[in-house]
Amino acid sequence: MSNSIRVILIDDHPIVRSGIRLLLEQAAEIEIVGEAEQGKAGLQLVERLQPDVVLLDMEMPDMTGVEVMRTLQSENNPARVLGLSAYDDPEYIRNLLARGLRLPDQR
Repeated sequence: MSNSIRVILIDDHPIVRSGIRLLLEQAAEIEIVGEAEQGKAGLQLVERLQPDVVLLDMEMPDMTGVEVMRTLQSENNPARVLGLSAYDDPEYIRNLLARGLRLPDQR
């Protein structure tokens, strides 16, 4: 696909990845270029495939989403990161923000 938005999914739950993939594949302008179930494997995919967007679970067994994001930032990776979490607790969200996660409109 030319001019598509290239996306990598990083989430340790196969059903979640499958559901997100099914939803995103309905958009002609989105191309899922890779999936990983662990943070370290996801970082390797991002380095190799250079996606435009990374959909990233915030809680995984090997690395947290914040650790993955910090690694991408330290490598000056231009991919946009969208953090995914099932938690809606305000304290949890404040903690993520305090650990370096930025809201989409923050620069």
